[in-house]
Order: sequence, then structure tokens, then C-alpha cells
Amino acid sequence: MRNYTVEHSLRTTIYPLIAFAIAAVVMLTFSTVSAKAATGKAGVTVSGAGAKKAKREIRASLTYTNTHVNSAFTPERVTRIQISSRALKWNSRARGVPRCRARIPNNGAAARCSRRSKIGTGRVSGIFGQPGQSASLLGVLAPVRGRITLYNYRPGRGQTARFLAVIRTTKPLAGVSINVLVPVSRRGTITIDVPDVVDMPPAIIAALPAGSRFIMTSLRTKITAKRQRRGRPYAYLRTVKKLDVKIAAFYE
Repeated sequence: MRNYTVEHSLRTTIYPLIAFAIAAVVMLTFSTVSAKAATGKAGVTVSGAGAKKAKREIRASLTYTNTHVNSAFTPERVTRIQISSRALKWNSRARGVPRCRARIPNNGAAARCSRRSKIGTGRVSGIFGQPGQSASLLGVLAPVRGRITLYNYRPGRGQTARFLAVIRTTKPLAGVSINVLVPVSRRGTITIDVPDVVDMPPAIIAALPAGSRFIMTSLRTKITAKRQRRGRPYAYLRTVKKLDVKIAAFYE
């Protein structure tokens, strides 16, 4: 695995967006000038046989960390993360990885996808509260943690692939599932829309004070492509000579 790091700082007051070309790993740092300053780091790592030879299976991971949690104010809410690359390809029709077509519930139950359609795992953590709230109140804000299972889900119109992230909470209510669809456009852009409290199951909404928001503090996911004897694997690189991964993060 080749490891390259790029760091940058951007000052703005609303919707910071950053994108960099990288070889294997991207690190981003962004900040605001307001009292509710938001900083974070995001990275994409590509490894496996396909990192050295094109069109072979790869392992791809995404990490995001909001580094402002322990400062004077709680961080602003990241609403969307976008990852784009012309070299990084997704094959939702890969052999041995069937597409999940299960109905997606919003009542706290997990979508019933086949184990064979599983493509990865991860973890997410955050807090329920208000962006910009004094850090002295952090002790009373409800933390949230969850384990993520990723599935190969049937793509929609204009999409080359789609992931289904089933988040099973461990805090504050254990065993509640949140289902999030993550589309991949035909140009290879992955769009992760971070759910807010209003998007969550009734069991979580009922347990929180009115006006609560979900503020994601960290996200770690890993997609492990299965080796294919024939045909293109689920995840691969079109070329290893020029990797062009870009990351953009959006805040409220």
C-alpha cells in the first residue's frame, strides 16, 4: 500500500468544501472563523492486490474524525461527505456478491439483506445535541455509537452502484437499526448523507429532548472486495498510474 498525505486548512463560515487529488490516502483539515468552529480530518485508503495491478480486487476504507469535540463548543454538524474518483470503480454485478433488494424499514429494524451481499463493516459515533453548544453541557448530551454493516444494494436510476449501510446502535438505545442508502453516480461520486434525528426511528426520536440534532464525531468504514475467479471484482482500480481520489465535506 502506498501512503501519501495532504493537509490543508480552509477558513469560511458556511458549507466548507475541500477536494484534493491523491495517490493513496487523503487527509483534510478545515475550519471556520465563527465561535462554532468546525475542524475535521478525512481519509481514503486503497490496498490489496488491486493497489499494484489494475482491475484486481482492492480493499477501500474511509475515515472521518471531527477534531473539535473537546474544545469550547460542540462541533458544527457535517451533513454530507462526497468521494469522487475516475480510477476507483464499483461493479454492483460482480459474481458472488448479489444485489440486495430488501425493503428498507424506518421503524428501528434492519433491512433483511443476504449475507452474500455483504461488502464491508464499520463504526460510527457522535452526540445528540445542538451545534455550538457550550462544552460545559457535553456531560449531559447523549452519546451515540453504532456498528455498520455494508451491503451491495440495487442501484437506482443514474447510479452505477449503491451501498446500504445498516447502523446498529450500541448507545443510547442498544439494538436499534438505522438504514442509510449511499449512492455511487455513473461518474464515480459516492455521496454520504449523514442522517439527522428526524431521519431516525421513532424509538430514538422519542428518547431525546425536542430540537436535538445528530452530530457525527467519527466514521470508519472498510469495503473488502471478494476475490473473483472470472469477471471484474466488486471494487477495483481502472488504473494504478494516476489515482485521483477527491473528498468534499459539507457543514450546516
